[in-house]
Amino acid sequence: MKYRSQLAFVILISLLVAACSSSDGDGGGSGITFADFQAEVKLAAGAGAADCGHVALGADRSEANCCVATNFVQFLPFSVIFDEQGIDSRVARGLVLDASGATTLFVFDSDPTGGNRQDNGRINSVTCDNPSLTQNPCSDPVGFPLTCG
Repeated sequence: MKYRSQLAFVILISLLVAACSSSDGDGGGSGITFADFQAEVKLAAGAGAADCGHVALGADRSEANCCVATNFVQFLPFSVIFDEQGIDSRVARGLVLDASGATTLFVFDSDPTGGNRQDNGRINSVTCDNPSLTQNPCSDPVGFPLTCG
């Protein structure tokens, strides 16, 4: 009887492990990394767009915000990336104004499943309708320079 309960326990653990495993069979994720996100943001801005930088989590955003504001009011293409506070993965937002005048907001999550993987990312984007500058972006060390209304 003791062996039956041990066998049942082993089978139960095996089923739980199988249920929690990745459905793609090799334990891999989407393969999308932060470097892929950076490349997609730069590509969307186009060749010759101003690079307003990549602002690390907790760093002063004033310079990048001012770069965005300056280029936005002059209708000049730009890109910028801001690291954001995630819960259990790396999160970032990118902002682009392209040569056609379209403003796009990109959002990156390195692992939407919550596993803290760095190669299981997802990139979402939305074209902003009537984007506008936030108040005093050049003197804002923590805010986001545009509203994407």
